[in-house]
Amino acid sequence: MVGNYVKDPYDNTIRLVSVEKDASMLRPLPITEEWLNDFGFEKTQRRDAHVINVGEYYLYVAVNAFSGTLEKDPSWHCSVDTGYGSQPMSIMKMYVHELQNLFFALTGTELKIKKEVSV
Repeated sequence: MVGNYVKDPYDNTIRLVSVEKDASMLRPLPITEEWLNDFGFEKTQRRDAHVINVGEYYLYVAVNAFSGTLEKDPSWHCSVDTGYGSQPMSIMKMYVHELQNLFFALTGTELKIKKEVSV
């Protein structure tokens, strides 16, 4: 999606200004705590979990917390809490551009960063 952050073929972080038919040379950016902070997520009391309010929902992103995995490298997983004592709606391994797309799908607005990432 235009506006998403990805890696180009030269391993540079770029923000997409257009989407071409063949984007096979682009690679996803792993979510890091720095990205979450830049997007305005707040750290929760749960270990390695961050949250942001998306209207009537809360979007949680945590490292390995929701899946119970013991992966070698940290994997960030996403959960949408609808409240009312419900279980999270979805759990998935996430990359930066997927988090941006999910936020847009939930709110109709772009997930903005507090400071511009150097590209």
